[in-house]
Amino acid sequence: MAARNDETTNPFGDDLDDFEYDTALSRLEQTQNRILGSTSRSLGLIEESHDIAIKTAEELQRQEEALYRTERNLDDMSHNMTTANRHIKSVKSVWGAIGNYFSKPIKAEPKLEPVKTEVPERSLNVDVDLKLDYGEQDCLSEYGGRGRGTASFEREYDNHLSEISRGLSILKDDAMVLGQTIDRHDEIITRVQGKVENVDDEIKVADRKIKKILRN
Repeated sequence: MAARNDETTNPFGDDLDDFEYDTALSRLEQTQNRILGSTSRSLGLIEESHDIAIKTAEELQRQEEALYRTERNLDDMSHNMTTANRHIKSVKSVWGAIGNYFSKPIKAEPKLEPVKTEVPERSLNVDVDLKLDYGEQDCLSEYGGRGRGTASFEREYDNHLSEISRGLSILKDDAMVLGQTIDRHDEIITRVQGKVENVDDEIKVADRKIKKILRN
């Protein structure tokens, strides 16, 4: 019978026959594979969660750009309504409006400053590549083709734990970035709501003034 190397030699000598030793070794290998399979699945879930975070961040970015466009449009509407209300106020009659038009120079309206788009303080790391090199299949190593051996298993297991730790740190950063983005959205929405109310009030004022002029 060919001699086994140090990693697979029966350490119990004559206390266990070859069959019993092979059975024990097989169970050990199965346990090791289950452990590495479990950590591999954990790594896969971490990477999947990170991919979802990236897609969520991209969608939030599109929504943020839409909110900024809405805010700029509301600023333009408010500016136009302010100008319209000022002209309506000066109109006493059709002839008065014509007289005012030719007698008073039209002042250039101040140009509104564009709404500045805030740059996120942090962005998601889209270049993350967790090392998912360890499947659930039986991994034959250099130890005589009879299993990975204790030292090899411990190295692989330590690598898995290291990658899991790194992945969890990445997910924590993802959560912080997404939270900051949502906070910015809340601030923009609050501003937009206030500007919508202001524009609505200005439209109502203009409507009342026009109706009053028409009655006169």
